[in-house]
Amino acid sequence: MNADPLVRRLNSWVVWAFLGCAAFSVVKHAPAGEVAPKADVTTSADSPTAREPGGTGEGPLNYVSPAYWSHSWLAAAQEAEGSWDAKNWGAKKLGPLGATSLALLAFHSVCFTEKGGRFRAHVAKALDWLQAQQRADGSFPWQAFEEQGMATLALSEAYAMTEVASRGQAAQRALDYVCKTQPAHGGFGDRGACAWRDMDVVVTAWQVLALRSGMLAKLKVPDVSVQRVHAFLAKVRTTGPDAAKSSRTGPLGVVSAVACCRLLFETREGTEKAREAADFILKQESRDGAPVEGGLTAEAKTDLYYGWFSGLTMLRVGGLQGDHWRAWKTIHMSALVAAQVWDKEDAQGRPVRGSWDPARYTWGDQGGHVFATSLAILTLTVPFRFLPLTRLGWSVE
Repeated sequence: MNADPLVRRLNSWVVWAFLGCAAFSVVKHAPAGEVAPKADVTTSADSPTAREPGGTGEGPLNYVSPAYWSHSWLAAAQEAEGSWDAKNWGAKKLGPLGATSLALLAFHSVCFTEKGGRFRAHVAKALDWLQAQQRADGSFPWQAFEEQGMATLALSEAYAMTEVASRGQAAQRALDYVCKTQPAHGGFGDRGACAWRDMDVVVTAWQVLALRSGMLAKLKVPDVSVQRVHAFLAKVRTTGPDAAKSSRTGPLGVVSAVACCRLLFETREGTEKAREAADFILKQESRDGAPVEGGLTAEAKTDLYYGWFSGLTMLRVGGLQGDHWRAWKTIHMSALVAAQVWDKEDAQGRPVRGSWDPARYTWGDQGGHVFATSLAILTLTVPFRFLPLTRLGWSVE
């Protein structure tokens, strides 16, 4: 499958969506006395054109701040062998596997691949490192099981976007491992397969994303695994005494993650429940029926998983012109852009410009700068998601 026609198709709406989410102008957001490197862009959100600096002109980003700085920070933070070591950037739990996978997803989110874009060498080196970590049974040396899902998703997207055979083979082995270990109830916990009481919604959501991505990349996902996803969605509750939980996000993040999973594996009932969840979320963040900029809840300001999963959900529910998506932008986008770090160095003397400070966010102490920055990028680039939004049969017209 060739990504180029799809990238060209995306350009007609992706750039203005990104620009329209917040006033991403160099003048407003760059540090005093500095501007991001010049790019061939327009500043009109109505009729944009965009070109990657030094690239082919096909990329959807206009590469002014904050996008230039965030991806540039990730590239600079990469280790020589191709990984990202989250513990070098303040993480207590997230391992190199998860950090590297998240960084790859952040690059993929704007169609930077090993075949195209200014960061192609960084992406290729990261993918080579990721494949080198894979065991014969398809597993990776994860420290918590969401890292298996992250790595599987990163490889599946890489294959779908470039058709590099070795990426597809590695992705298939990773999918096989997830499917082989998937319990009958469809949920996963920190250590992988688990009893329902130990199920973590975010850990499970990463596996669901990976499975759906694999299906769309024309990789093999057995019917029984799909049935187990549906079993999970039938069993999980997001409110009441039996409400599912996650150590990585709050209650609204759980609601959003489950709604996103329902939309990935659509059924009529699941879609209706996801819309109900979207309405519920907006109600929590609105006053007198209008969404409040920055949101009303603490989660809107501090929970990156909530922002990302709710963004994916709102875009699917209402489309780019829908009230749900417009409200979500009001709640999340400006605050997230304003939180980007512009200091050159942190208290430890490490370069941090363009990143997001993990101390502001739920699970930030566990994931560190790489986690916070990658999730922030994924949230800001929700409309760009190559597989989740353009290859699932999801219409965002």
